[in-house]
Amino acid sequence: MRDILVRWLNKLRQNKTFRLMEGRLRFDGKRRIGVGETKKTFLRPGWETVDLVDADYFCDLRRDPLPFPDESVDVIGAAHVVEHLDHPDATAHFYQEAYRTLKKGGMLRISTPDADLLIEKYKEGDWWYFISLEGLWRLRLIVRKQLPPEAILMHNLFFEWFASFSGRLDTAGGPILPKELIDEKVNSLDAFEFSRWAAEQLPPNRVYAHVNVYAYDRLERELKAAGFSRVVRCDFDESSDPLCTRHHIDREYERRASFYAEAFKE
Repeated sequence: MRDILVRWLNKLRQNKTFRLMEGRLRFDGKRRIGVGETKKTFLRPGWETVDLVDADYFCDLRRDPLPFPDESVDVIGAAHVVEHLDHPDATAHFYQEAYRTLKKGGMLRISTPDADLLIEKYKEGDWWYFISLEGLWRLRLIVRKQLPPEAILMHNLFFEWFASFSGRLDTAGGPILPKELIDEKVNSLDAFEFSRWAAEQLPPNRVYAHVNVYAYDRLERELKAAGFSRVVRCDFDESSDPLCTRHHIDREYERRASFYAEAFKE
């Protein structure tokens, strides 16, 4: 009976009007937007969703304006979104749109893969770290013959965090490269240069997933360049907005590879 009730409630929460009503009745009535989220999976009271499909509002974050008036939003959450946006045009566009739509005192919360951490783990040779992140999923794709066996090797598991194909329309995973080449680049380039080089290895005419993986200091610089006056690094499930914590907008399965930041419009 409980499972039936939960499924029924989740189905009801796919309705934007219900979620907004629930949010205003139970919480503070502020307008909160989850970008890159769908109304089928992001079922938080009071939150509205923006994505290419299955969302309350449809928007291509790479080029479209966010579908909200100037200074009309209190909180924007972007969980594992910015690594999918091409640098610099798409990322700058998104940050500027977030700044435009946020009210004074509003906040943009970002979680994204941590380039510094991933590179550190790779240099340490921490094979289990990469296997435990997504290795079992890759192994299933190999068994189904959707990826080559080499995809399970540590250097390829590491590399596809920086450059990978979309699992929605293409076989997931990244280009299969020689370990010697990846080692050479990771030891001679900084995190930003390595991220850009990795994205350049993606062939044309494919649908991409990761194309732009950040170290925190670069994200902070780009957010301030977009107008945000203050950027704060925070921990998993820690936020200046209590409802971000209460609603658990940070996903547990992304925690071990991510960093978290909040940018404020003041």
